[in-house]
Amino acid sequence: MRGLSSDLEGIVRDLGLYEEFSLEIIRREIDTLLPPPLGEHLYPWSLRSGQLVILVDSQEWLNELRMQRGEVERRLSALGVRSVRFKLGRPPTRRRRSTRAVKAPSVEAPPELVELVEGKIKDPDLRETVLGAIRSSLRRRET
Repeated sequence: MRGLSSDLEGIVRDLGLYEEFSLEIIRREIDTLLPPPLGEHLYPWSLRSGQLVILVDSQEWLNELRMQRGEVERRLSALGVRSVRFKLGRPPTRRRRSTRAVKAPSVEAPPELVELVEGKIKDPDLRETVLGAIRSSLRRRET
């Protein structure tokens, strides 16, 4: 019997969202993936074709991270990172989410995508969660 995580990974890969998914995990978990205080001085910017671009907030930390490139690549390899490139830049500020409710526009996933998800995921709760994540991703791309 295959595990749920392998099914989800397969679906995310089929949808072409694996690198976006990995990048979001890296952004959320960077403080635990790298030893302190490295995570406080960088921001994972993009992940394309296995290359992770990381913004670093100062020249000193940029030099330090370049010396530790191999270790950073090793720690992030499980998330699809094959190489790391460091770039001096200002990491975006982490904005707090607004406490007021804002109704997001309704977006429907393409029917063939819905059929693919429904065919691969039998559990109705999990299926609806994955479809919700897809709709959310599509809404973000429209804005």
